[in-house]
Amino acid sequence: MRLPVLLLLVAALLLSACADPPTGSQEATASLTSGAVMHQESPPLARTEEARTTGGHLVMLRAQRIPPRFERTVVEAGGEVERIFDAIGVAVVSGLGPEGAETLAADPSVAVVTPEMVGRLPRSLSAGSVRTVSSGAVAFTGKATHQPQDAFYFGMQWNLRAIHADRAWAAGRVGSPGVTVAILDTGIDWTHPDLLGRVDLARSVSFVPADDALVQELFPQAHPIADLSFHGTHVAATVSSNAQGFAGVTSLTTLIGVKVCDMHGDCPLGSVLAGILYAADAGTDIINLSLGGYFQKGANPGLVSVFQRAMSYANREGAVVIAAAGNEGIDLDRSRQPGVGTFPSLFAFSCDSATVVCVSATGPRSFDELTGWDGVDTPAFYSNFGRSAIDVAAPGGSLAGFVWAACSRFSQDERFLGCGSEPSWIGLAGTSMASPHTAGVAALIVSEMGAQRPGLVRQRLHQSADDLAQPGTDPWFGKGRVNAARAVGLD
Repeated sequence: MRLPVLLLLVAALLLSACADPPTGSQEATASLTSGAVMHQESPPLARTEEARTTGGHLVMLRAQRIPPRFERTVVEAGGEVERIFDAIGVAVVSGLGPEGAETLAADPSVAVVTPEMVGRLPRSLSAGSVRTVSSGAVAFTGKATHQPQDAFYFGMQWNLRAIHADRAWAAGRVGSPGVTVAILDTGIDWTHPDLLGRVDLARSVSFVPADDALVQELFPQAHPIADLSFHGTHVAATVSSNAQGFAGVTSLTTLIGVKVCDMHGDCPLGSVLAGILYAADAGTDIINLSLGGYFQKGANPGLVSVFQRAMSYANREGAVVIAAAGNEGIDLDRSRQPGVGTFPSLFAFSCDSATVVCVSATGPRSFDELTGWDGVDTPAFYSNFGRSAIDVAAPGGSLAGFVWAACSRFSQDERFLGCGSEPSWIGLAGTSMASPHTAGVAALIVSEMGAQRPGLVRQRLHQSADDLAQPGTDPWFGKGRVNAARAVGLD
């Protein structure tokens, strides 16, 4: 038999080294524009080649439970069970050769056996420098603020004004520590002044063993979620920040780090599934996935069910799953990338699951030193779109304006090694940035409405969004761009 092939593409990461001059202090302007270099590339194309594998296999059982003799069946086929997701009837298996995989697939209890793939975070803009600030420039308190608009660099945050977060803050809606957002990503730097005290380390976990070993080698005694990249820290601080340097959508929301991608941006499919289920079982209110994947439905019918099972499980456990739409510029309605071609029957697990809130990106059209940012709700050129896929839009950034947030001091990316010297922030753009804006608004909804079924939070996100284009649902904005003030009942 021919084993199905997965094409997994993780949402593109857009990095910026071109600082947008802030509307705030001259000191801020000087520290953030010195030495800036920007390199622009065209948006990444959707790849059609076979994705890299871990060497293991993903096994889905016909029943949503793992049968008692399953491990023995795997051993008899020459493999070893690495992970069991009993709640959804899925397992990760290593050591199976081609014949062993076929033997296991022939078992009556098994629905599909497919290679476990590794997604990659492709880049379409790259940074040339890191913005740092001396400890004397910002009066670090190490505590959350009820006045996020007082953040040192808030003048640069067109993105939070675009979603009317400042209006929500003015009414006292800054989030609640009783609401938890799980950040499924490359980890979090919980020591950053903007994140100190915001991360529940007791509930944080890593599903990337290779990264765990490197963390202990480089930073003995550090928690395994230490972000050796930068991506997860930036995403986390966009959701919830102490607002010492830059504000987040909220300032009191509790975060948990769930590491599912390594320092290079590789995200094994088994780790992503493990993270979703763990976050759901940990009592998380909201799960943020600033990553995504695509595969051909016809070649991988079982994998569609795998993701539907995982997302449905999280929904039943009370977690709202919010995910990035992706940065390939693909029309998800037609599986088509304008100017490139059509990709047959793509399934986007972050957008094609009915219970997931799929987020596209917006960004400024231009910037003028006198008038500031113009057209902040312009659809981002890189963002995936599609009426059937997009729920809402949120700021993701553009060449005219990037989303700024904390940089990880643990980063081993050669471009961001300066993040370890003193508190630092980086400007990024991508749907990876749009998703946490929406997660932050969802956290405000939960803190305002109390414990709610995920469907009601999703409905509130839809109803409170600013309908910016065609009435109702449109391909670029879905139901509209999220509005934090309206989401908490201020309009």
